[in-house]
Amino acid sequence: FNEDVAALDTLRRRLWPLCETVSRRMKSKHIAARTVVLKLKTDRFRLLTRSQKLPAPTQLAENLYHTALTNLAAEANGTRFRLIGIGGSDLVSGDLADPPDLLDPGLARRRKVEEAIDSVRAKMGDDAIAKGRGLVEKPG
Repeated sequence: FNEDVAALDTLRRRLWPLCETVSRRMKSKHIAARTVVLKLKTDRFRLLTRSQKLPAPTQLAENLYHTALTNLAAEANGTRFRLIGIGGSDLVSGDLADPPDLLDPGLARRRKVEEAIDSVRAKMGDDAIAKGRGLVEKPG
């Protein structure tokens, strides 16, 4: 960051585009992550790494975001951060990504929404469509 950030809302806004980038890369390489890894560097250059194993492998930005957000919220306790990163580990074939889950009825909808967004971006460019949390505030 240009300036150290402590506010959870600001960190959330910075996290989302990173999740979209990781998701796009995993999809293009036909891989999925069983574990989501959040990296934070404090204003004192201390590196914090938090990981969380998923019930099933994922490629979805939405799943990456919500998983990382749980860990981010626990760390955003007033500490100032100069860097945030997201990644996946314990990688498997993309064919195993985001299987149907009776305990998560919204998964199929989230997958369809993300596929629709990916399709529009493939045809019209990355800036053609965005989720609300991906919109950037204009300086006023």
